[in-house]
Amino acid sequence: MAPLAPSQPSADPVGPPPVHTREKGDGISIEQVSGNVTINQYRGPAAPQRLEDAELFRFVESSAALQRSLSGFAEGTFLGNKIPTGVLTSLDEFVGACKADPRGFHDTDVENTYRVFLAAARGLLKSTAEGMFPMKRAVGWSEIPGEWYDEDRARWDKAEKEIMETWRGFLDAHDAFLLCGHGALLG
Repeated sequence: MAPLAPSQPSADPVGPPPVHTREKGDGISIEQVSGNVTINQYRGPAAPQRLEDAELFRFVESSAALQRSLSGFAEGTFLGNKIPTGVLTSLDEFVGACKADPRGFHDTDVENTYRVFLAAARGLLKSTAEGMFPMKRAVGWSEIPGEWYDEDRARWDKAEKEIMETWRGFLDAHDAFLLCGHGALLG
C-alpha cells in the first residue's frame, strides 16, 4: 500500500468543517469529531511541527493533575452532588498549567479540540465553584449544600443539573481531544 500524501489545504470556499462545541443539553460525540479529523502524515519541512505537536499532546495527556481529575470524575464514581476537593484542585492545577504554557498545536483539528477541551474544563470548574462548597461534616470533600435540598430544592436541582451537564461536556471534550490527537499525531 502506498504511503498517504501530505494533506492539502481545502479548496472549498466555505472553509474548514465546523468545530463542535457543547451547547446546553447538546452532547458532542466522538463520531462528530472524528468526522472532522484528517490524519496528517507530515514529511519534509512540516515534520518538526508534527513532532512538536506530538510532544505537546503527550505532555497534556500525561499530566498527573489531569489524570487525577479524570479518575475522580470517571463515570460511575462521580455522583454529581459531592466530590473530593482534591479532584477539583487537580483540575484547577491542570487548567492553570495549560494556561501558563504558551504552546499550541500546529494541526488545526487538534488545536480546535484542545481549545474545546480546555473550555469544558474551565466550565466544569466554574459550575462546581458556584454550586459546591466544602462539606462541614467531612474534611476534604465538596458538595452541593444539603440545606439547599431541604430549604430551596429548585436551587439544589439547578446546581446539580449544571454540574452534571458540564461534567458530561468535560468528559466528551476530553474523549474528542484524545481521539483527534491520536488520529492526527500518533497514528
